Amino acid sequence: MKTLIRFAFRLILVTLILSIAVLVLPLRTATAALFENYQIGNGQDAGLSSPNVWLAQTFTASSNHTVKYVQLYGERDASLTTGSITVSIRATDTEGQPAGADLTAASEVVTTIPINYGWFTIYLPTCSLVSGARYAIVVRISNASASAGFYWSGDTVKAYPTGAGFNSVNGGSSWIDGGIDLMFTIYGDATVATAQTAAPTADSYPGFTDWFGPTQAYTNGDGYTRAGKNVTHYYHNFNFSIPTGATINGIEVRLDAWYYPTGWPPSGTGNFRAALSWNHGTTITSFLSTANVTASEATYFIGGSASTWGRTWNSGDFTNGNFEIQLTPITNTSIVTYPNQALSLDYCQVTVYYTPPQATTPTVSTQAISGITGTTATGGGTITSDGGAAVTAKGACWGTSANPTLENSCTNDGSGTSSFTSSITALNRATTYHVRAYATNAVGTSYGSDLTFSTDAPLTVTLQGVGSGRLNSTAPDINCSSGSCNQDYPFSSIINLTPNPAPHSQFSTWSGDCSGATIPCPITMDQSRTVLATFDINPAEAVWIDPGENYFNSINTAYQAAGASALIKACRVSLTENLLFNQGKTITLSGGYNSSYSDNSGLTTVNGTLTLASGSVSMGNFVIR
Repeated sequence: MKTLIRFAFRLILVTLILSIAVLVLPLRTATAALFENYQIGNGQDAGLSSPNVWLAQTFTASSNHTVKYVQLYGERDASLTTGSITVSIRATDTEGQPAGADLTAASEVVTTIPINYGWFTIYLPTCSLVSGARYAIVVRISNASASAGFYWSGDTVKAYPTGAGFNSVNGGSSWIDGGIDLMFTIYGDATVATAQTAAPTADSYPGFTDWFGPTQAYTNGDGYTRAGKNVTHYYHNFNFSIPTGATINGIEVRLDAWYYPTGWPPSGTGNFRAALSWNHGTTITSFLSTANVTASEATYFIGGSASTWGRTWNSGDFTNGNFEIQLTPITNTSIVTYPNQALSLDYCQVTVYYTPPQATTPTVSTQAISGITGTTATGGGTITSDGGAAVTAKGACWGTSANPTLENSCTNDGSGTSSFTSSITALNRATTYHVRAYATNAVGTSYGSDLTFSTDAPLTVTLQGVGSGRLNSTAPDINCSSGSCNQDYPFSSIINLTPNPAPHSQFSTWSGDCSGATIPCPITMDQSRTVLATFDINPAEAVWIDPGENYFNSINTAYQAAGASALIKACRVSLTENLLFNQGKTITLSGGYNSSYSDNSGLTTVNGTLTLASGSVSMGNFVIR
């Protein structure tokens, strides 16, 4: 089935638009360079009319470089307004068609695509390409239909020399030539590929082997092994140290070998075939073969700098516990001294070609917040990766808005990748803060997750009234016995305030954030709170005959109970009674006392009359109304 080729009715206009597009380079970021591109169109395009219809354009990497973003030229139907466009980079197979999993991919809403022909950009997570290797840009639309499609402009003359357009009608399971080269640009940064070469230091075989002296293949020129005919031998422990995160570009196997006949001319033929394993032989790649081995020692190569042997590798695949090469000599012998050992192997060597991981910003996690007070807290972080560059600064940033950055308040807790503790200070009480750990290297700054915490909320209590007492609370106990007291409590905690009157006093009422006379008073500390507690003189103990243990609620009752001579003290209260002194007693009345009868700087008010019928009365600090 051919790719859907839509010949535009606006051929002249479209061709003009495309020509202009070639002259005006697409918008790009200043930090990325243009690598591969094809910007020629002849008014035709390939369409995506179903989620199962995919398009691809292959290209050959012009050098070692990363991919940061791609740009495509095309348009969408105005009715295509929902769903996403996904663009990815894939490797290609031996036939040059897209193959394997996405090397990188990103999705954008379909409205990223212009309704009229134009360039649009898809930014991709960075991946590395190898010079000379062929790759594919693969495109699909999640909600595409016959009436709501995407049209990728191109050229049916197929003038692009290092790639071709393809289409798939089964979601990328298989591909056919689309008959069109599609317009694209690729931007990224140059990279430097490198390689590690090593020989084995260990070998093994599954049961019987017909190999003679297999360890001779460890070192070049120190002897040789005679390889058993059609018998597979395993070489491993190459001691590779491929950097974590490296992109594996290719694997090359070198064999120094020769054919071992006794007569001349030599009879029979032979070669080696090899397979690679990334899990110590549990799974292997397909076998690749050398050319026929000659009677004189020569060097033979299998694979190469851009050959990944049909799979995607990672650095962990090359550890001594995982990587293995399986060699099988294939011979067709007639007259030889050792008919089962016709191939000789002097040396085995493997080269891994890779692109080192590009330095990125560090990876850091935010430590749980602890030690919260009204104005301080303790945070910190853990750095799990330096991103390939030294960490030069680390700490915690905080603010009252989500995702604080270095523009907010921050600590500087040194450098390096060790875990760190941050002292968060100068906070406001009863306030919710956001905090993130950060780490900085030469590439930039990264942040941990955004955590929130709330500082302790303050409680102010004030004791008032003519009585006295103490206010106690849920821990931490505010324990206030006079004036005003302050205490911070965890944000949103619920505390109970309990009044405890002093002797001769009683609790009267709350005001402020408590009301009425409920005991205890519960308070939710989700903001600053203020409570006033009123203590009054206990009316039943407002009058006292000093000395003694007897207290009274009026002066008349105290007078009746007094001896011939007595000192009667009254608190700072208002008494309603008519005073009658008629028992010939000598009485001293002293008023204006506090509830503990220790200070009489106040006044006692009597609402009534005073009659002295007999005896004597001396008075101080009284008001008779």
